[in-house]
Amino acid sequence: MSTRARRATHPLLAAFVLLFLIYGWFYTRGLFVLGDAFQSYAYFNYALGSVLGSSEFPQWLPSATLGTPAEPYSLVFLGPFQIATILVGSLVGCHNAWMLFYLSIMMELCAFVVGVYLLARDVFDSRIAVFWTTNTAVFLTYWHLQIFWQHRNVVYLPLLLLFILRFQRTGHLANVLKCGCIAVFTVVGNNVYTAPITALLGLVFYTALCLFSRARPPLDWQSIRDHHSMVAGILFAALAGSSFWLVKDIFAGLIVTATARDPQTGQVPLELFLTYGGLAIEKIPEFVLGFPVSHIETFFYVGTAVVSLMLFAIWHNRTTSFGSVLVLTLFVFLLSLGPHGGVAVLVYKLPFMSSFRHLSFLLPQVRLLCLFLAGFGLDVLAEKISKDGLHDLGCCVVFSAGLFLIPKWALIAAAAPPGLPRFLPEGSLVALVLGLASIAFLRGSHSSRLILLPALVASLELAVSQGNLFFLLRDRVFVENGRFAGDEIDVFTVQSHPFRARRMANPATEPLWRSMVKLAMRQTVNNATLFLLTGVEPCVPIFRVDYATTDVFELLEASSPGSLTMTSRTIDLSLLLSASIWRRALLDPEYRKASACDESKLVLNPDSKTPIDASTGVKRFAANGLIVEVNQLEPQGRLFYSDSFHQGWRASVDGVPATVDLAKKAFKSVAIPLGRHTVELRFYDPLREWMRRLLGIAAMVALAVFLIPELRHRQDRLHHQSDRDEAAW
Repeated sequence: MSTRARRATHPLLAAFVLLFLIYGWFYTRGLFVLGDAFQSYAYFNYALGSVLGSSEFPQWLPSATLGTPAEPYSLVFLGPFQIATILVGSLVGCHNAWMLFYLSIMMELCAFVVGVYLLARDVFDSRIAVFWTTNTAVFLTYWHLQIFWQHRNVVYLPLLLLFILRFQRTGHLANVLKCGCIAVFTVVGNNVYTAPITALLGLVFYTALCLFSRARPPLDWQSIRDHHSMVAGILFAALAGSSFWLVKDIFAGLIVTATARDPQTGQVPLELFLTYGGLAIEKIPEFVLGFPVSHIETFFYVGTAVVSLMLFAIWHNRTTSFGSVLVLTLFVFLLSLGPHGGVAVLVYKLPFMSSFRHLSFLLPQVRLLCLFLAGFGLDVLAEKISKDGLHDLGCCVVFSAGLFLIPKWALIAAAAPPGLPRFLPEGSLVALVLGLASIAFLRGSHSSRLILLPALVASLELAVSQGNLFFLLRDRVFVENGRFAGDEIDVFTVQSHPFRARRMANPATEPLWRSMVKLAMRQTVNNATLFLLTGVEPCVPIFRVDYATTDVFELLEASSPGSLTMTSRTIDLSLLLSASIWRRALLDPEYRKASACDESKLVLNPDSKTPIDASTGVKRFAANGLIVEVNQLEPQGRLFYSDSFHQGWRASVDGVPATVDLAKKAFKSVAIPLGRHTVELRFYDPLREWMRRLLGIAAMVALAVFLIPELRHRQDRLHHQSDRDEAAW
C-alpha cells in the first residue's frame, strides 16, 4: 500500500482503536442492555437457542400471547449482523449469547464508523476534518440506549448519503443499487414502517444536491452493463427479494394490537403520529444543559464547540455537499419536532407515512448530521488559518454562547444537575475563549494550531456529555456474572425452553417469578421479551402486546373486554404484575381450562369424561413445533394443544398428514385414531428459513464488496462536478 493510502486510513484506524477501547472496557465490566435494546437481546438469545437446538430460526413463539408467529419480532430485532452472528455462533456451538450479541453490535458500529469515514473523506478536503469527524462519531454510539430502530437508521445513514452523493455526481446506476442495499440494511432488524422515512430523507438529500449543483451528469444507462453495476444488482436482488419474501405475509392471520394502531392496517392517527414517544421540543433543555432530562433513549446534546463550527461553516461554506447536508439537517430537525416543526403534518399525508411513529426519535440523526456540519467548519478553517479566520470563529463562539447560556440561565437552570455536569456548556466556552485568546496573543506560526483547538474541545465536550449519560445509568447497566435477575437465570447465556405443561396461574407456585419481576423492572414494553428469557408463561398477557392471532384477540376480548387495550397502555408495573386487569378472564372457568391454567396444554380427548394429560409424552419441543407420543384409548378422539391456532400449522400422525382444526375458540387440535401414535405439529416454512439466511449472508457480502474497494483506494474527485464548485444559493 502506498504512503498516501496508509495516511488516508489513519483516521479510521484511530477510530477503531477508540471504539474497541471504550466497548472492550464496557464488556469486561459486565455491561448489559437497557431500554428497547433489552427486547432486541431477548429475541436474539431465543433465536440463537433455536438455531443451536434445532438448526432453525424461530418462526413461531409459543410463549407470546398464547402463541403467535415470530416473523414480526424477527424482522424488528434481527438485523443482518445479528443473523450472520447467529449462524457463525451455531457453527462453533457458542452458547454465550451476550458475547455474540455484543459482537454483532460491534460490527454494526464498525460499519457506522467506516460510513462516517468514507463520507467525510468524500466531502472534506482537510485531513483534520476527516480525522475529527470519524473519531468524534465514536462518542455518539452509546448503543445500549439506541440499538432499537433509530440506532440502525443512524448506523447506515452515512453510507446512504455517500452513495446518493456519488450518484448525483456521476449518474452511475451502480450507486442507485447500492443505495437500495443500504435501505434494506436500515429496514431489516428495524420497524418496517421506518422505510418511508428513510426513503424521504434520501429524496430530500438528493433534491438538495440537484438544486445546489451547477453541473449534473445525465443518467448513465450504459453503466448498467459494467461489472460494478452487475454485482450490485445481484446483491440488491438477493437482499430485496429475501426481505420482501419475509415481509409480504408478515401480518397474515394477525391483529396489530400495539397502542392506538388500527388493528387491520397498523396505521396511526395524526395526533399519535405527531406526539408518540414524546415531543422533541421537550429535549431542548438537554441541548443547552449537556445532561439528559427526558427520553434518555434519544439524549440530544451537540455542544457549544460543535455549534460554533456549524455557524462558522454557514458563514463561509457554499459548496454543494454542505448546502445539501444543511438542508437535510434542518428538515430532519423540523420533522422531529412533530406539531412544532411545521412539516410533520405535510409528511403524514405522503404515502405510507401514516404507519410511522417516533418522530422525536429522529434526533440522533440530527446530531450526527450536525457533526458533519461542524466538520465542514473545520474544513473551511483549515484554509483560513489567519487573523480573519480567528476573528470569524471568535464571533461564532460568542453567538454560540448566547444560544446556550441565555436559555439555560434565564429559563431552565433549575433542571441542571448538581456538581460539575451542571457547567458543561460553560466549561467548553471557557476553553474555547481562552484558547482563541492565547492563539491571538501568540500569533505568527502558532496560529496554525487554531484548527486543533475547536476540534479538541468539541470532541471532549461530546465525550463528557455521553459520560454524563453513562454515569446517570451505570447502576442499571452493569451485571455481575449475568445474575442480576436471580440465581435461577444467567442472562448472558442461551436460555433453555423446555416444554411447560401448564401456564402460570399463581405466581406463588412459579420459581422463576422473582427473576421475571426483576427483568420487568428493566423493561416492560413487550409481552414476549420477559418470557423469552425466563420461559414463564402466564395464563393472560401481562405486559404490552403488539401482535396476536385473530382468534386469540377475539377470545381475550370475549373473556375480558377491553383488557388487552388497557394492558398495552398501562405503565404501572405493580398493576401489570398483579394481572388485576384480567380478573374477569381469570375467574372464567371456560377460559382457564382452554388456556391451560388448570390443566395441561396437551390433552387427549379434552371433552370426554376422562381426559388424558398427554404432556408426559412430549419427545421433542422447539419454537416451531413439537413431537408427542399418545395412546388413544377411545375409537376416535382429539389431541388438544392450548397454543394458538394459525393457518400456517401442519400436523402428521405417524408420518401421515393430518388436519389441524380450530378448537376452544382460539387453539388447535388434531384427530387421533385408536392406538399408540406419534403426532407431530409443525409451523415451519423452509423457504422462509433460507430467505433469512440469504439475507444475512448477502448483507455481509454486499458490505464487503462495497466498502473494501473504497478503503483500499482513495478516489480522486471529479473536479468538473466537485463540491468545490460554488453552490447557487
